[in-house]
Amino acid sequence: DDEWASRTKVNKELKVTSQTRSGAWSVSLAWVSIEMIVDYWEALRGVVEFSPNSDAAQCSSISFIQTAKVTGNDGEDYHWPLAEAPRNEMKTLASFGVEGGFYIDHKAADCWKGAQCSPYYRDHWPNTEDGSRDGRKDADSSRAAVLVDYPHGWEFISAISLEACAFCRDDDTPLSCFQWGGRWGMIGEPEFLVEGSTEKPTVTFQEALARFEGYYSPSGK
Repeated sequence: DDEWASRTKVNKELKVTSQTRSGAWSVSLAWVSIEMIVDYWEALRGVVEFSPNSDAAQCSSISFIQTAKVTGNDGEDYHWPLAEAPRNEMKTLASFGVEGGFYIDHKAADCWKGAQCSPYYRDHWPNTEDGSRDGRKDADSSRAAVLVDYPHGWEFISAISLEACAFCRDDDTPLSCFQWGGRWGMIGEPEFLVEGSTEKPTVTFQEALARFEGYYSPSGK
C-alpha cells in the first residue's frame, strides 16, 4: 500500500528479463530498508513475474513453488529453530546432480508432519497488497503470475539462493523456473545472486519437492 511504500527506501536494485519456451520472465530485485517503529528492517525484495506466451498450454491458475537455501553468518547451512525446524528435516542432501541444503519455501509452523501441506508459495505468503498474484492462460488472453518475497534476517544470515518455478495448478505441471537470491556478509556491500531462467526445474528442485511431499504425505514417510 501507499503507507508501506512511503516507509521503504530502495538502496540498490536490479532488473532482469529473459525468455523461455513457455513464457517470459521479468524480475525486479532490490535491497531495501523498511522503516519500523524504532529501527529499520533490512530485506532483499524480489518481484518475480512470469508471463505465459502463445506456446504455453491453457491453464486456469499459474502459481509458484519456490525452493530456498539459506547460509548463516558462520558460512554454514542455516539451522532453522523452533516452529520452523521441520524445514531442516526435509532439506536436500548433496549427491550427484543435487545441491544440499534446499527445501520448499513454506511456513512449516502452519503444517504438520504426515498431513497435507501446500508447496505453493502464495498459499503461505499471498502478499496480495504488494502485487503478488496467480496468473492464467486461456484461448483469448493471459495474465502474468507474480511472486513477491522479502528475504530478511540479515543479522543472522549471509546468503539466500532461491529457485522460483511457475506451475499450472490445474495439473501441477511446471512451466519454467528462475533462480535468484542475494548475499550480504558481515563485511562489504550486499550483492544480488542471479542464475537466470531455466526451461524446467533443476534436479535439486525436484529432489526438494519430493522430500517435501514425502514429509507431509499421509503416511509421514
